[in-house]
Order: sequence, then C-alpha cells, then structure tokens
Amino acid sequence: MSAQPAAVLHSVLADFPPVQHAFAYGSGVFEQPGLYDRSPQGAPEGAAAADRPMLDFIFVVDDPEAWHAENLKRHAHHYSFLGSLGPGAMTAVAERLGAGVYFNTLVPWRPHQLIKYGVVRLSALQQDLLHWTTLYCAGRLHKPVATLVQHPGVAAAQDANLLSALRVALLLLPEHFSTLDLLHSICAISYSGDVRMGLAEDSKKVHRIVAGSEAGLRQLYAAPLATAQQGWGLLEPAAAAGGDAWVADHSPEAAERLAAALPAHLLERLAAPLGVTLPPPLPPPLAGAEVQQQAACGGPASPGQQQQQQQQAGQPALPAEQPPLPPGFQAIGRALAMQAPRRRQRLLRHAIHAITWSCPTPNTSNPDGSCDPCGTKSWWGNFEHVGCRGDTTEASDELGGDGFVSNIHITDLEIEGTLQQVAQGLCPLQHLKEFDVDGGMLTGPIPRELTTCFPEIDEIDLSYNQACCAALCCTVPAITGTIPAFLGTLTKLEELKVEHNNLTGTLPPEIGGMAGLKWLRFANNRLEGSLPLEYAQLAPHLVQLTLDNNNFKGNLYAMSESSLIATGTANNPGLCGMIPVGVRFAHYFDPAGTQLGLPCPDEVENGWQDLSEVLP
Repeated sequence: MSAQPAAVLHSVLADFPPVQHAFAYGSGVFEQPGLYDRSPQGAPEGAAAADRPMLDFIFVVDDPEAWHAENLKRHAHHYSFLGSLGPGAMTAVAERLGAGVYFNTLVPWRPHQLIKYGVVRLSALQQDLLHWTTLYCAGRLHKPVATLVQHPGVAAAQDANLLSALRVALLLLPEHFSTLDLLHSICAISYSGDVRMGLAEDSKKVHRIVAGSEAGLRQLYAAPLATAQQGWGLLEPAAAAGGDAWVADHSPEAAERLAAALPAHLLERLAAPLGVTLPPPLPPPLAGAEVQQQAACGGPASPGQQQQQQQQAGQPALPAEQPPLPPGFQAIGRALAMQAPRRRQRLLRHAIHAITWSCPTPNTSNPDGSCDPCGTKSWWGNFEHVGCRGDTTEASDELGGDGFVSNIHITDLEIEGTLQQVAQGLCPLQHLKEFDVDGGMLTGPIPRELTTCFPEIDEIDLSYNQACCAALCCTVPAITGTIPAFLGTLTKLEELKVEHNNLTGTLPPEIGGMAGLKWLRFANNRLEGSLPLEYAQLAPHLVQLTLDNNNFKGNLYAMSESSLIATGTANNPGLCGMIPVGVRFAHYFDPAGTQLGLPCPDEVENGWQDLSEVLP
C-alpha cells in the first residue's frame, strides 16, 4: 500500500535537473506494517522530520557529471564534503568505490519531511538489471517501486531482472511452496550480502516488505510466473491449494535450464568455486535509444511493444528474456545444476553475497581476478587510502575473500567540512572496519551515522582534527560536543581515538559495556568528571588509556584490574587517590599536574592516611 500520493512524489522531481528515468521506493513510499507508530499522513502538523519515514529516490541520468554540475548550482547544500571536490570526483567515488550510485541523504525537502536521492548512470543501471553487476538497483527493483519517469531501455532490462529473480528463487525453494514463500525468497535476494540484516537493520525487514507490498508483489510477478508456466514449463499450480501454491520441476534438466540463464555476473561469481573457466566479458547492453531506433527501422520490437502486441491479440503479456549468454556461461550453469540441492543453494547464496557491495571496477593489476579493489597481493587495494577485506579470486566453498571495502584512511589530508558529512558520504560502505580521518580540519559533533552506517566498525580515529595556522593550532579546534552514549552500541569496536579535539562533558558509562575495547585515547580535550566505575569491565583487556591534558577528577580505581601497556594522566589537577599497579607501571605514565598518589578529598574526610610520604 502506498504511503504517499503520486502527486507528492512527482513534485520532488520538479526541483531537480531533468532525468531519463526515476523511481521512488522504500518504507516512506510503501508502508511496512509495524515499522512506524503512525503513518506520515497521521503525523501532527508540528512533528519533527524524524517522525516521518524518509522518502527514497533513484534518479537515472545519461551523464552523472553534467547532472551533478547543474544540481550543485541549485542545491549545493545537499552534498557532503565530496561536493567541494566537484562532480567528476563524486561520480568517480560512486562508480569506483560504491555501487554506481551517489547518494545525498537526510535532505530537508519540505517542513517535517526528509528525502534521500541517489544518482546513477543509465548504462550502469541497465547493466545491473541485465547482469546483476552490483545488485544494488536491481535488488531494489525486485520489489514494487513508484516509477515517476519511464525509460524504455530500463523497462526492457527490468523484464529480464524480474525473470532472473524468479529463477534464483526457484533454485532456492523446495519443490512445493506457496506464493508467499516465493515472494519472501525474492525479496530476500538483495539482502543476502547485507551485514545490516540482524545488526543495524530489523531482522524482520523482509517480512515487513512482503506484508506491506504483497498486492504489488503479486502483480509484479504475475507475468514472470506466467512465463515459468507457459514458456518454461517448469511450474504448475498445486491442485489442492486454490491457485496460491506451486509445484516446481526439480529435475536436473530443469535446474540446468534455470541455472544456465542466471545473470552473467552471478555466474561469474560461481565460476571459481565450480572450477569453470570464465568466458570473455559481455558486451554492453543495448541502450534505450538504440532499441527505439531498431524498432523504427523495422528491427525487432522492444519488450514493451511485444507485450502491447500480445495484449492486443488477446495473449498473456510475458516479460522479455535477456539475450542468450555465451557458451562458457552456460557451462557454469550446467556445473551448478549438477551439485546436490543443498550445496547448490549455499553456492548461490555465497555468490549473491559476493556481489553485494563489491567494487564494480575491474582489477587491472589482477587480470584473472574479480572486481575486488584490493587485488590478491596487497590488502591496501588499488585505490589510495582504501583497504579491503580479502580477495574474491580464491576458490572457496566458504566465501574466502569478499572484496568489501573495509578500511578508509583519510589521514593528514586537511579535509574540511563536518564529521557528519564525511560519515554520510561513506555510508554506502556498510562493511567498513576502520574509519580513520585523523589529521584533518573537520568540525561538528560525533554523528550517529558512525553507528548506523558502519555496524562492523572496529576502529574509529578522529584524532588531531584541529584547524592549524602555521605551526600553532588555532583557538577553535574542530570536533566539538560530547562523547555520545550511542557509541556504546558498537559491540565490535576495539579502538576509539578522539585526542586533540575540543570535546567537552563527561565520559559516558555506556562505553564500559563494550567488551572488545582495547584502546581509549581521550587526551588533549576539555573533558571532565570522573572515570566511570563501569569502565572496570574494560580493565582486563584494555591496553591503552590516555586521559592527559583534560579536567578529569577523582580516582582511577576502575583500572585496578588493568595491565596497560601505555597510558597518559598528566595535567588533570583533580585526579587523585592510589595509583593502580596496571597504570603505575605502564609506559608514559606521568603524574605531573595531578594529585595521583595523594588521597582524594572524600578519602581524607573519611580519615584515610596521607600516603604521599611513603609513595615514590
């Protein structure tokens, strides 16, 4: 059920440069039951923007650089720090490091409403729909969307995309299944490689999507199901189920027919585990204008025209098939069909996982490899300041490497802008492990996007973000605000480095519950208060704790069970009390400018002995 009238969605397009194709999607457009306490229409007039689900759009354009250049003139404030680098750099980031889509998110559009819009090249979208090169837009188009501008080339490629989704679902499902089983299986395809499922995302998201869009899904897959029955002869309605359950042909021959016609990039990901040599690269798909020109010159009709002709003749409109793949790809399909059903399902899921969020740029330094930006010899990868997790060329039944971007080291580059803009710009890299932006000129508070965008993060380095003048730092350091409690939700975090900024306030107790933390560096800020007792839970595995040059007070007894390798405590006049052994004998311990070794005021009041004369 649509949560927004078409007129509202079309009105958004009026503010932007022209596009060749556009659609809206997501929970702001199609309601997901139970996701929000109230629908957007029911929100009170004074409600905050966060009370309404964000509206998500994809804008498809012939030339992203030219489109961004025009859009920067109209809406420069929509862009993250990458906007200052120009439209060419933004397009390069999207097409080399992301999934081909550049997003501007959390954009205020009207009172109490936020939008997010992604911009993708037309040819890249067609490639994704036909061959599942990234499965990013193709996966979203497995579900109903609100099409706002229609391009004939996209419509043709979308027909092939839906048939591919149906083939995958039929290879994953048992012989007997219901229509709802089928819809759940299809909607889950694009989340097979999404780490957010079960972490930052609701693990029931697929169920919510199906529940909210069941009628649209049934309509979307009516023609593909007709093809599976009439064209392929691989599916029959179950006699006793009233037309809402199915019996699939599970013979080896049927599996081979389905597998051999899977999208090319999915088959490529299956080649190494199956021991099949990859065929030459596929030619680019036919552009929409070329399709129209062929039809005008007496060539084959477009899929949309074929459907219209079938409907006029009283025949069911069947979606168009994609062109036959080269023989080498068919060999991969045959090899997959020969596997036992359970192994075949596992290999399919692993191959889909490997596609999601992998780099879409071929790795020229490794001609025999896949599109892993890291290559096979260096984990630092083929792009400066970028690291990746493993490679994708190993023939492994357990995934091996996956090519996901895992490390961003934008260090000592004096990058300007807000920390939130940087986090939003890198948000598509959902598998990020290290977020290092030290040595910059970033401003603003620590943003929540560090937790919502990067659920796998194990290192955050925000240190030394101070605008400097010549050799001396200016009076207004960059990163401000407090250390937020929501950082405590990053259960995989091992290193938190925020020294040399302008942070204020007290240390949040929630950090004490982060069982994996090993490094905590708070030095050279304006932090205050005492070390929370909850930090005693960190002590056994903490290897570095720096508190120097702040305004901390109280004792360090929470570190009684610690064995720190390095520490810093100097120049905190309020620090006092006995010095835990694990702190006293750590490298760089310096009690100068503190009262460490002397009893704290409450200890003196309670009659504790002054131990300053007996301590070294």
